[in-house]
Amino acid sequence: MSSVRLRPGVLAQLRRAAGPSQSEVARRLEGLHREQSLGDWERERQQPQPRFVPLLASVFGVSALELLDVDVDDPPLQALRLAAGLSLEDLESLTGISRTTYSRLESGSRRGELGRATATNLARSLKVDVERVVRAVQRSRKT
Repeated sequence: MSSVRLRPGVLAQLRRAAGPSQSEVARRLEGLHREQSLGDWERERQQPQPRFVPLLASVFGVSALELLDVDVDDPPLQALRLAAGLSLEDLESLTGISRTTYSRLESGSRRGELGRATATNLARSLKVDVERVVRAVQRSRKT
């Protein structure tokens, strides 16, 4: 499975359309310590930490999934996690699912049935419905 990334050029495009400078956007992103980070994200030199994905979406008035290079109607599990602004560590804390187990779900390497309780737990943490989690896990297994 390939890593989910920001859609190429999306941040620069949205910022230019909205009008604020990089420094103005950086000030709106709580916890961003360097204006340079936004420039690096725009130039695709680095990817933002998961916690910044929903914040960026909020600043630009789009859904977090729209920032990611995925099919917004059928996103993989990793995209749902990033859209929720969660790192693997965050998800482990929220769900009690180990990072190893969850990473296997994201990569599609974990076989077997996804239990309803696990799917419900993930859905609650990712703030999506259970069926979306089930579809995302199935999609991750196909890629």
